Amino acid sequence: MNRSTLRADIQGLRALAASLVVAAHVFGVPAGGFVGVDVFFVISGFLITGLLLREKDITGRVSLRNFYLRRARRILPVALIVLVATNVAARAIFIGARVHQTFVDSLWAFVFAGNLHFAQLGTSYFDAQRPHSALLHFWSLAVEEQFYVVWPCLLLLALVVTRRRAPVVVGVVASVVIVCSFAFALQKTASNAAASYFLPTTRAWELALGALTATVVASRRRVAASVAAPMAWIGLGVIVVSAFVIDASTPFPGLATVAPVVATAVVLGVGDVANGLGARWAFGARPWQFLGGASYSLYLWHWPALIFAEAYYGKGTATARAVALSAGLGLTAFTYLLVERPVHVARHIRPLVLAPTALALSATTVLMAGTAVPLTPAVAHIAASTALGPPPTTTTSTTTERAPATAPATTQTTRRVARTTTTAPPDDAAVLRDLVRVSTQATTWGPLDPSLDSLPNAGAPEWIVDKCLNVDAANKSKCVYGNPQARHLAMLLGDSIAVSYLPGLRNALPPDWEIQVLTMSLCPMVDAPTRQYMNSQSADTRCAEHQQWVHEQVEAARPDLIIMANAISSANRLVDHGEKDSADNASRWHDAFDRELARLSPLTYRIVVMGSPTGTGNLQECATSNSTPRDCAIDLYPFWGMIRDAERSAAADHGATYIDPLGWICYDGVCPAVIGTTPVNWDGNHFTAAFSRRLAPVLAPYFKG
Repeated sequence: MNRSTLRADIQGLRALAASLVVAAHVFGVPAGGFVGVDVFFVISGFLITGLLLREKDITGRVSLRNFYLRRARRILPVALIVLVATNVAARAIFIGARVHQTFVDSLWAFVFAGNLHFAQLGTSYFDAQRPHSALLHFWSLAVEEQFYVVWPCLLLLALVVTRRRAPVVVGVVASVVIVCSFAFALQKTASNAAASYFLPTTRAWELALGALTATVVASRRRVAASVAAPMAWIGLGVIVVSAFVIDASTPFPGLATVAPVVATAVVLGVGDVANGLGARWAFGARPWQFLGGASYSLYLWHWPALIFAEAYYGKGTATARAVALSAGLGLTAFTYLLVERPVHVARHIRPLVLAPTALALSATTVLMAGTAVPLTPAVAHIAASTALGPPPTTTTSTTTERAPATAPATTQTTRRVARTTTTAPPDDAAVLRDLVRVSTQATTWGPLDPSLDSLPNAGAPEWIVDKCLNVDAANKSKCVYGNPQARHLAMLLGDSIAVSYLPGLRNALPPDWEIQVLTMSLCPMVDAPTRQYMNSQSADTRCAEHQQWVHEQVEAARPDLIIMANAISSANRLVDHGEKDSADNASRWHDAFDRELARLSPLTYRIVVMGSPTGTGNLQECATSNSTPRDCAIDLYPFWGMIRDAERSAAADHGATYIDPLGWICYDGVCPAVIGTTPVNWDGNHFTAAFSRRLAPVLAPYFKG
């Protein structure tokens, strides 16, 4: 759209969309500011389709060549600059695998397939277990470009086949896309919300609705200004309210997506009127117009600016937010005024598109060569540092362990595998406590085992490799560990915290035991309904079904031992909950845990309750070229103590053993992320397999006899 036909209300709407996204990411308010991306989708579908219709009306044809050249001129220059700058910043600030991962992400972003890449990785836009990519936001750009690979060709084919008026044909095709894509979005969001968020098939209806709106405008069917202006203001209100009502717990893109998307279509359809959104005193004001024009650059810069600022200054800190906002705005002004706008208004397209493209590709090639080196300078510095202390002395003995199998227990085969046991000093707990004390005083990074590069896959192999976190009837027989001729059976109940203890438990249990895993992600083993996420309103029916199934398995097996562990945060996810991290929630947790122990106690000889770990900073995020180990440690918070006391009290009432891990992971109220040379958690919440095994000698005394 050229400058003469540019609508002030659309520029203002772009400014609003960008502002909502940036505010949500940087400040967390409004929580649903991510709907700004959906506003962009509708605007994009509207503008692009309107351009194609005008071209067909004026020239009698649609040139795909010119269309894609225009898209390249609009998209490539700034995108390539951001990709290169992000890789440069990653090499300067990140250490370990995150440097290489940023480069890999940039390659996917460069070919406009970042959304498929993140969906394949299992990335969650709202609740990532791994650190957010500095290029995660390129997913939306990929969705648009994938849509525009298909959309013009589809329209051209439809026009050739039907030979009817273009707006009518486009409207029919857009309507079909809307119905099919929206139906798929509802189904996919219900079954796999994380992947659904990134897929072009679940987002196509939003762009198609913009296209349908363009056909209505192109048909010259105008709404009276006295009606159009109020409609536009109402549409704007719906968009803003949606940003404050929708949050991370809202199924998205689901039914909730309809409100901001349809409201945007309404604004686009009727907003170009007197006293509407484009008035000088409204979106027509110069600041809004400038921000709308620069919204593309702002969107591309704000996210990597935030990720790097948080890595350097600390996640959620005021300094990080201030730096992210100022850097994002400064870089936006630079690229918009010196790159984006000059290229946009230039008459000659090819040189201005190809020059920055060639420059960016050359720089990217150099970066690729650099990231191929196994150790960056920062990692080399880490490798040269002195370790805080040696791990416990270990010996390797060969024992018979149960191989995961799907056959009945009586026909399972066995395998001989190396089983690590720890030959520890007389007081293993004292040695570990002293190592924790030394680790809280560390000022430089020592060599880590597992390394930072391997952290994403350093969790319990029973979880990461065997997929024995979510256990049900289908994989129950596979998730049994230990001696297949064992005389004693233990059952492990709880959530992902229970599984993170499993490598240590397997080495702590005597040789004549086997352990059956019966865990489920986000499902604590308590007698009370829980919500899946903090902001969810209703109970997670998945957990209720799992808990009932577990009770049936326990009653049928009558195990010698039940081992239980739950995440601290689950106490805040009770359906009947009080204020977050409150004594009221701890009291409710005690009652729910007490009822569960009363139900399980008659079904077993003994119950052992593993206290939940405190958690630490996520080394994948907080270990940077500018950080120290203390930046990744956490100070013990009061709610942990409340939950410990609640569980210990309930355990005592039912004769259960309570194991308090505090002395093994914290010292004087400080919980380090690395103890000795071993990272405690692989994602900030769950033990690495290496640290879990390190706990084996201090756990073993609890399971003797």
